[in-house]
Amino acid sequence: MATRINPTRMELLRLRKRATLAKKGHKLLKDKRDGLMQEFLKIMREAKDLRSRVDDLLTQSLQHFVIAQGSMLPEAIQMIQQLQLNICFLNQQELILLGTVLN
Repeated sequence: MATRINPTRMELLRLRKRATLAKKGHKLLKDKRDGLMQEFLKIMREAKDLRSRVDDLLTQSLQHFVIAQGSMLPEAIQMIQQLQLNICFLNQQELILLGTVLN
């Protein structure tokens, strides 16, 4: 991209100002990038902590579920499963009444 530039002092001063402005803008963009990266890394650390907390809670829940299931009679388990199916069926009917299409 060859542009014709007048070799005058005014043109030199104008180009120097333009170069200085470009450098300042570049520095501002770099600073903004650095700030956004710090914020992103902070959010990622929080997400990692939350994920490990959820994993721990899921592990505990599974342990409690296995213990509870082991202490229940098979008839009680069937009754609970039937109740869950009835609740699911009722929720699906409510959604159909609200105009929601189910897959």
